[in-house]
Amino acid sequence: MSFEKVIIGNAELWRGDCREILPGLQADVLITDPVWPNAPGGLFPGVDPYELFSQMWRALLPVKRAVIVMR
Repeated sequence: MSFEKVIIGNAELWRGDCREILPGLQADVLITDPVWPNAPGGLFPGVDPYELFSQMWRALLPVKRAVIVMR
């Protein structure tokens, strides 16, 4: 596992693969900026953004709010 936890005031920012991070967290709010099909070509070779999003959603524990950044 490779991720980083950053404390910002009374909040935590977790940087890394959400499929590794989410199962171990409890949270009221999830804010994510997932990989989307309009990412520059070759940036994520072999990654299906729709499948990655589905895997993230399945790993997500119940949260009160989810914010998904869509560019």
